[in-house]
Amino acid sequence: AGSPRLMAGFGKSTAPNKAAKASKAKVSGKAASKAANKAARSSGLSAKRQWDAHAELVKGGGATTSVWARAAASEEPWLQVGTVSAPDAAMLPVAAHAQKRLILEHAGRLSPRFLMIKALECGYGDDADKVMPVAKGIPPEDVTCGLVGLPDPGGFYKRSPGDMRTGATASTGAAPASDSKGRIS
Repeated sequence: AGSPRLMAGFGKSTAPNKAAKASKAKVSGKAASKAANKAARSSGLSAKRQWDAHAELVKGGGATTSVWARAAASEEPWLQVGTVSAPDAAMLPVAAHAQKRLILEHAGRLSPRFLMIKALECGYGDDADKVMPVAKGIPPEDVTCGLVGLPDPGGFYKRSPGDMRTGATASTGAAPASDSKGRIS
């Protein structure tokens, strides 16, 4: 008998107008790149999944190599970002290419100056003097590989490369010492 209660946008009785729908359908410029990034993130390339895949590949005897980042077209030294793994050594370049987005995102966490640089370069190799740049272009899909990043310096819980326990700190596995006021010493 009475009209439905309208609370916080729920129970709206009118359909949205067609102009509003049409404006939402048009995606261009910055919104298009945000949509593409969101689709890439939801495609299964997450840090946690890659960490788990890396652990499984290493346990199964897969090949590993270090991954590196630096500003594109520069001669500055490479920053080690983490380790990529693949079923065999021949697949390591393809694995590094597939993990490129996560490698460069993690480089920004390790060294915030990378967040200000427009173009970054990603590479792979066991030694900073012999880093091979990752191929450019669209990364391959359906590649069996894994990635584990080095611990970022500002993280409370750090994972060292040799310690695969979730939530472990860099040294003892315990929370950092603090005084009676809760300040970390």
